[in-house]
Amino acid sequence: MDSLYDTLKYALQQAADCRKMFDDANEESRRLAAKYQDTLTERQTLRKANRALNLTILELRAKVEDMETQLELQLFNKPCSCKAQQREGTLVTSDDTPSAPIPTSALDGKDADEVSSSESLAKKDLNDQFPSHGFTVQTISPGDGRFFPKKGDKVVMHHVGTLVDGMKFASTYDDGKPYTVDIGMGKVIKGLDEGVMQLSLGQRAILLIAPDFAYGAKGIPTSNIPPNSALKFEVELLKIN
Repeated sequence: MDSLYDTLKYALQQAADCRKMFDDANEESRRLAAKYQDTLTERQTLRKANRALNLTILELRAKVEDMETQLELQLFNKPCSCKAQQREGTLVTSDDTPSAPIPTSALDGKDADEVSSSESLAKKDLNDQFPSHGFTVQTISPGDGRFFPKKGDKVVMHHVGTLVDGMKFASTYDDGKPYTVDIGMGKVIKGLDEGVMQLSLGQRAILLIAPDFAYGAKGIPTSNIPPNSALKFEVELLKIN
């Protein structure tokens, strides 16, 4: 009888020990689950913070690029009384723009002697602010970095041409048709001719062009481009043939 009692007592003790082990394991499982949930929450918080940080970095980068552009434009800026100029009794605004770069042949027949000595001095000072090759390149978005147009290549590009005060005189986006030209052959102004050859396929960039590498002392009065004007072209190189 005592032996049976001892056996039952031992069995009950074992059952109690097993129950305690089960309860401890269950508690540890809940603790680990809570810790895992906390870890997930922390990871989600970190991901949100990382996304916010990336967005902030992109916004700051865009602001810095915009500030750099504005500083360059201010550096080369020349006062302009207004963006709409009077020509032969007709008011011409920045909306009256050709869709393609004005070819160099548009300069033929204009007399450079018409430019005053003060304009010549302004021209000299403005050109001195550019590098010797006459233009600067500021990348908006990079291209493939592999394929660059060579002299004589036919290129297809979108562009917006403005004066440094922001007045637009040419844009291919107005009619949605990219501009095609044999680059490096003198069919467009020298700064654009040589500047585009510095871009790789797919690249978008801003070309700031010195007066001597644009329309010089003659300008293009019919397109509201004054003499000795530095020009800004935003170019996207779409295709090289």
